[in-house]
Amino acid sequence: MLVRSEYTNSIPNDIRNGLVILLTSVFFLISGIKSPSYNWDIVAYVAAAYQQDRLSGSELSSATYGEIEREVDAETFKELTVGEYVDVVFRDPKSLEQQMPFYTIKVFYIQLMRVFKTLGMSYTSSTYTISAIFTSASVLMIALFLLHFGVPVLWLPVAATVAGYGTIASYSTPDAIACFFALLLVYAFIKRSKASYVISALLPLIRTDLVILSILTMGFDFFRKRSSYPILSAAAALALYIVINRMAGNYGWLVLFNFTFIKINPYPGEIRISHDIWAYLEPYVTGFRNFVSSRHIMIYVLIFFLLVSRQGDKRLSPEIKPIITICLLYAGAHFALFPVYEDRFFAFPASLLFLSLIVSLFYSGSSPTRQEM
Repeated sequence: MLVRSEYTNSIPNDIRNGLVILLTSVFFLISGIKSPSYNWDIVAYVAAAYQQDRLSGSELSSATYGEIEREVDAETFKELTVGEYVDVVFRDPKSLEQQMPFYTIKVFYIQLMRVFKTLGMSYTSSTYTISAIFTSASVLMIALFLLHFGVPVLWLPVAATVAGYGTIASYSTPDAIACFFALLLVYAFIKRSKASYVISALLPLIRTDLVILSILTMGFDFFRKRSSYPILSAAAALALYIVINRMAGNYGWLVLFNFTFIKINPYPGEIRISHDIWAYLEPYVTGFRNFVSSRHIMIYVLIFFLLVSRQGDKRLSPEIKPIITICLLYAGAHFALFPVYEDRFFAFPASLLFLSLIVSLFYSGSSPTRQEM
């Protein structure tokens, strides 16, 4: 009789959790599809997909802008084509082609766009539809983390909102895919699953900067297990990173830095590298100001105070420590290489750091699945 009563009482909780997960996931899915941001990256990724279809020159430009013009309103199309930089890219096919090495390195995203095209969807609409789908999937991943640590699922919409999932859901970028697979890797890592080695090795296909996460996570796994598998996985990720960049004809870090932070040139293949030291330091000052004013700043501040106040505190879950360390090191390394703080680049570490705060401050010691690491 007692067993039956416990079983009966557990059903409402399961239903409630399921509804929260479903509604939160569907919300971000629908909001992303219904309210796309139409950021300029939509031009570059549509062009990258058409380039995979073997279009080039004026044909590539006509197909790209022709499709986008048919699908967006006149005001949006004007924003994408009028301006000192975007106007040149719009009018000169050579300029558009020179943007491609920055974008064709996002292999999985572009190939997924092509798959959606075969299903009857345009490249333009597939860009943000994919983002909405993978943001929704990222919500499901956060739900798995919450369940793993024994945290009420009611925290799910809070975690997703605070981390900026609404932004990545509507963008025509691979950031939502990157968020999902980054969460998947960390989840496989804490579950001690061998799938983490495969995910880590393939992560650069999603976004090349994720090679940082592969190396960090496999580094922790190596010191935990003293196995050759994490070394092989990290090496495979690094090799894939190199191959992708070479096949795409990527210009390299110095060109990217000069293009983004020193002087935007509509012909990045012809950029002259600056030798002014201050030109390289100033972006870090600006980037830090953006970080301080970002929606994520309070997460990092609270994590800092958590680590300081709980040094040597056994109540800090041994599973949470590596998650916090990996996220902080990833965010720091990413910022060091590319000193701009946008929510979309850091949605995955922000959501896991927020989760770590909730677990440590309110539910420490409650997880039935906690393992020593």
